[in-house]
Amino acid sequence: MVTPYTLRKDEVEYELGSVADSAGRILYWNDRVFREVRDADSWSIYAKILKSKICSRLVAGGMVETWIPHDVHLEGSAGLLEHKKIDYVTCPAEWTPRMLWDAARCYGLCGAALAEEHLVFKDCHPWNILFDFCQPALIDFGSIVRESSPSSWIEGLRVFFVLPLWLRKVGRDFGRAVAREMMREHIHGIGYMLVRTRPASYLPPTFYRLARLYQYAIRSNDRSTLGSFFTRLQEYIDTLEPVAPKEEWADYPQQHETATPQLREKQRTVLDILKSLGLKTLLDIGANKGWYAFEAAALGYKVVAFDREEHCVDLMYLRGQAEDSRVLPLHMDFLYPTPQSGVALALKTSFDRLNSDVSLVLGLVHHLALRQGVGFAQIAEIVSRYTRRVAIIEFVPPEDEHIRNWHIPSHYTKRNLVKAMARRGLFLQAERQLRIGRSILVFARNP
Repeated sequence: MVTPYTLRKDEVEYELGSVADSAGRILYWNDRVFREVRDADSWSIYAKILKSKICSRLVAGGMVETWIPHDVHLEGSAGLLEHKKIDYVTCPAEWTPRMLWDAARCYGLCGAALAEEHLVFKDCHPWNILFDFCQPALIDFGSIVRESSPSSWIEGLRVFFVLPLWLRKVGRDFGRAVAREMMREHIHGIGYMLVRTRPASYLPPTFYRLARLYQYAIRSNDRSTLGSFFTRLQEYIDTLEPVAPKEEWADYPQQHETATPQLREKQRTVLDILKSLGLKTLLDIGANKGWYAFEAAALGYKVVAFDREEHCVDLMYLRGQAEDSRVLPLHMDFLYPTPQSGVALALKTSFDRLNSDVSLVLGLVHHLALRQGVGFAQIAEIVSRYTRRVAIIEFVPPEDEHIRNWHIPSHYTKRNLVKAMARRGLFLQAERQLRIGRSILVFARNP
């Protein structure tokens, strides 16, 4: 029998964001993710869960895979849990409402499983959810407590999940705008503060009645009513399923099967480059419906793909779920990267969290430069901060049939783009000229 290695607290890295958790803290060691459990009562709860039948139900509902490691333990702790490592950290500002809806369903399913063991979450908010590519993962095992403990989980479900989804459903354009702004806030944002005021506490009316039913069941220890609550909760959340309307680029052709010969040439060229690189991670910037993202995943890359149109991101998300692909779709605008936020600013910028070996920037630069007036210096700055090794950029020349009637300033040249990228440490390594005159430029950092 192998003697477990004793981890010292000076050789592990603690997660800053878990500093306020009284039950324990997340820590990292050797590219593994652990949870230190501080008190014996919490440890007895977690150990019992991991040995019980509800453990598989929790994982099926979306709880992150968790186990007790036998090769290490942590000095001075009541116990140590290990969690499956989720490749990317995201936040609600980068999700679509459909992703928020899936996260809400995850909380409902896991809450129902816990209730069978007289357990409950002590809180409920979207910062406890990460996405394992296209599957929500509830990561806060330390939020599980006995039913007799104080819990604000049902109010958290209302404020952070149900209300934005409900506003989007009933409020039309204004409701969608408010819901989107709430998702961009952190836990103390003005939108979240307003929906905690007394008049708003009765909204949505259906959920208010469900919450009263839950509180009665808990007070009276009525297990039958509690079971009925969770059934009705899932049914209610299902009615809030969001549908993103089509936007400007929803019908942009990307599929290989219906592509023009010119597009097929571009697709073959880009895939040949990706195959030759042999790298591991890729960020598809302005991914539209994600054709290149899914092809890159098929080549073995772990892929993050972001776009500013919800409809396109949802199409990627649903496809990723259906195919179980290693593609993480996110809703984000190239010009508005997610800033640092959270407890102790523990949630890093999108540059830090999504930084990849390869950045893919196709069909975007000419729109930024000519339609939005963004300089090559700004484009190069953003691309470089996402890029660890290689950036692949499509350059559309002024004489291209799609832009030749646009107003094109004299500084819009391939040479100036190359110079701007070089100033950010990415140097032109190769150029693949397409028959229609466009160029696929491959930039790399010097070793």
